[in-house]
Amino acid sequence: MLWLVLTTAGAGCAPPLPTLPPPASPTPIRLPPFTPAAAFLPPPPTWTVSMPGVCRHPRWPLSHGHRWTWELDANASETVTLEIQDAHGDQAFGALEGAVHGPVRFHCLPTGLYANWIPGGPSPDDRERGPWLLPAEDLLPGRRWLLQEAGARMGVAEWAGEEILQVPAGAFLTRRLEIRWERGPLRAATLWFAGGVGPVRWRAEGPEGAREGWLRTYTVRR
Repeated sequence: MLWLVLTTAGAGCAPPLPTLPPPASPTPIRLPPFTPAAAFLPPPPTWTVSMPGVCRHPRWPLSHGHRWTWELDANASETVTLEIQDAHGDQAFGALEGAVHGPVRFHCLPTGLYANWIPGGPSPDDRERGPWLLPAEDLLPGRRWLLQEAGARMGVAEWAGEEILQVPAGAFLTRRLEIRWERGPLRAATLWFAGGVGPVRWRAEGPEGAREGWLRTYTVRR
């Protein structure tokens, strides 16, 4: 009994337990800013503007016997065919057959490739040189340039980017060309060029609506 009283009294006189300090807040880890590695693009390739018997452009080579057939508006029964019948010096001459017909003239000049007809446009006229121009350099996406004829501004063109397209003639890696016409029979045109082949698809907008074409067959010497 005495032991129980002493034990109880001792328990009542025990010192209080120490109070623990609150846990410290973690120190945030600050990562150094990410600096991407610099990317250097090679200069765009150029092409020779005048070669014996041939007009060479990286996006649309022109030589005797080259031939392209496009289906119109997803309708296999209506087509347009362009065949190059002659090429010499800095000029190439072709003929259109089908829904659009007439003579086509190309000029390969130091400033680029001119023609009196573009895919999607109406039948070509009698002008020796039209306003359409592919620059003499294979420009990178995002580059823009003016379309001019006899010093008059005709529109603005831009390489808009690259796309992989599936058309009846096959699958191609293409460069898209956007044109906004300020004069002439068309309001706008979009053409998809495959390197070493030519235009594999096009869409043209005019006062009477829009037309589209997809490459069905082609003959191009490598």
